[in-house]
Amino acid sequence: MEKAQWQQGVFGSAVYAIPQASGPMGLFYRSDLFKKWGIAPPTTWDEYAQAAEKIHNADPKASIGTFPPGNSAWFTALAWQAGAKWLGVDGDTWSVNIASPQTLKVAAYWDELRTKKLIKTEPDFADGWYKDLQSGAVTSWVSAQWGDAIISGNAPQTAGKWAVAPMPQWTKGANASANWGGSSTAVLKGAKHIPEALKFAEWLNTDPTSVDLLLQGGYGWPAGADAYKGSSLDKPSAFFGGQKYNEVFAQADKNIDTSWKWIPTIDATYQHLNDGFQATVAGKGTFVSAVQQAQKQTVEDLKRKGLKVSTGQ
Repeated sequence: MEKAQWQQGVFGSAVYAIPQASGPMGLFYRSDLFKKWGIAPPTTWDEYAQAAEKIHNADPKASIGTFPPGNSAWFTALAWQAGAKWLGVDGDTWSVNIASPQTLKVAAYWDELRTKKLIKTEPDFADGWYKDLQSGAVTSWVSAQWGDAIISGNAPQTAGKWAVAPMPQWTKGANASANWGGSSTAVLKGAKHIPEALKFAEWLNTDPTSVDLLLQGGYGWPAGADAYKGSSLDKPSAFFGGQKYNEVFAQADKNIDTSWKWIPTIDATYQHLNDGFQATVAGKGTFVSAVQQAQKQTVEDLKRKGLKVSTGQ
C-alpha cells in the first residue's frame, strides 16, 4: 500500500480500514475543441483563465468548466493543491486554518472567473452538467482519475474527443497535485470472522486479478503501490484519443502533499462551504466570504464537541 493511503485508515496505533482507491487529480479536456479554437492545455491557472476567455469568445454558449457550488470537496482539493493546510493536530488541540492566504487566493480566483461569466456555476453530477459534457458546453473538468468513468459513462458519443493533462499550476514549472475522493475496506464491529475478513480485504485491494475486476467496476485509482502497472489502466485508451492517459495520474499521485489532515467534523465544514458557495451563486456574498465564514463555523463546531481548538487567523 502507498504509505499516505495507509495512514488514512490509521488512528493512533490502530488500523481501522484497508485503503482501496484514491483520487489523484488532472485536467480532462475536449482536445477536439481546444484544437479547433487554437487553445493549448493550460499549464498554469493564469493560462486556464486565458483559455476560459478564449473559449467564451469562440462560443458564448461554451465554458471551460463549472464551479460546482454544492461540492465543496472539489474546492477543498483545489485549496490543497495550492499549498493550503486547513487542519492539523498538536497534542490534544485541533488547529483550523481554512481561511488561509492560499485558500483565499483560490476562492478569489474563481470569484473573478464567476463575475466575468467565464465559467458555469451549475452543480456537477446533475442532469444539466451531464448534458453540457455531451454537447461540448463544458469543455474541461479539473477532476480526479475516477472522472474517466464519469465522462465515458455519461457522454459516450464524445469518444475519442477527450484527453488528459496535468492540473494547472499556481507557479509555472511546478507539479503540485491533490487528492479528491477515495475508498477503503473496513471490517465492522461484531463480525464473526475478523482475521479472515482482514486477510480478504488485503487480497481484495492488492491482488492484480482483484484490482482488475475492481477497475472494470470503475472504482478509481488503486491505493496499492504501483497497482495500476500492468492493469487495464496501463494501456492506451480509445476514448481518450489513444492517449495512455493514466501516466498523467501516476505522476500526479506522486506529487500530492501527503501531510494534509482531516478533522472529526469535516462533513459539517463541507456543508458550511456549500451553503456559502450556493448563497454566492444566488447573489449574496462571495466565494472568499464563504471561506471566511466556514472558518468561524468550523472552530465553533469543534468547540461544541468539547475539543480544544487553535486557529492560524
